[in-house]
Formats: sequence, C-alpha cells, structure tokens
Amino acid sequence: MGQEPGKPLLPDVQPVAFKDPSGNVQEFTGRAPADGLALPIAPDVLAAVLAFNGTTLDRWRNNQEGTLLANAARTASAASPIQTSHNARGVLIYLNITVAGTGTLTLYIRGSATMSAQLLASAATAGGGLRVYVLYPGASGTGGHIVQAVSAPLPRSWDVLMVPSDGSSWTYQVDYALIN
Repeated sequence: MGQEPGKPLLPDVQPVAFKDPSGNVQEFTGRAPADGLALPIAPDVLAAVLAFNGTTLDRWRNNQEGTLLANAARTASAASPIQTSHNARGVLIYLNITVAGTGTLTLYIRGSATMSAQLLASAATAGGGLRVYVLYPGASGTGGHIVQAVSAPLPRSWDVLMVPSDGSSWTYQVDYALIN
C-alpha cells in the first residue's frame, strides 16, 4: 500500500491487525470515508457504504432534511440554492405560509444541470398554512397536508423556485426531506 506498517493514513484511523490463512499477522490501515473517492480504491479498507456517482465514489446517505428558503417576507420570485441528491429517489417539499399576499404563490421543483426541467409545478395557492408536495417514483394521491404528488424520480441536481403572481408580500419557509 506504500505506507509504513502501523502508521495510519489519517491520524484518527487506527490500523487493523488480523492473521492470514498462514498464521502471519497482517495489518491494514483504513481510510476515513469521504465523497469523491477516486477509483480504484482497493486495497484500502473502508468502513462505509459507497455509491458510484458516474465518476467517483460518494458516501451513501440516508433520508436527510433541511431548509431551502428560510422564513422571510418576500415580494418577488425566490429560488433555493441548487441541491445535490447523492442517492435519494424522491423528495418531500414543505411550504409553510405564515403571511399570505393578495395574489397567489406557485411552487416549482426544477431539475437538471441548468435547472430548466420543470418536475413539479404546483397549482397557484392562496392563503396561509402548511402544504406538502411529493416528488417520488410511484407517488400518487393527496390527503392531510399533501396537496400534490408527482410520480417521478428526483435528479441529482435540483432546486425549488417560488413565484408570486403579484408584488404583494408573502412570508413563508420552504423545507425538504430527501427520501430513499
């Protein structure tokens, strides 16, 4: 492996010793998992599940949640930062309107590298309250706070765009939950 026996690749990673079939003690030093690991990674020992992203290896991620647009008053269109979905198949988008404007508000989930592919366009909404949008393969139906479900996979790059129909002030927050 090109390193001194007993000296870990990273200071916080300890070598692992084991006996081979001949009874000789062998030592491997692992590498901490990280995104963008180059191929091939053998003979390193990795204590992580990795997924191929088309070029390199990324750590596997479980369901994740976060805020796309923090709670604030807005009078114009607002786009979230572009998100990277490492291995999620879909997403739940939570729109919580605390102060409604006089017109309507439309939510778009967009995908692709240029954010030009419209994956979900909500019906123009008026009034306050919580609304949940689902983008997931096989999703259908509404109920409770779910107002729209679209059966489609979530691309690797995506964002949310909020578009008001007029210049009135809307106060809202947009959160997400990636689902595998």
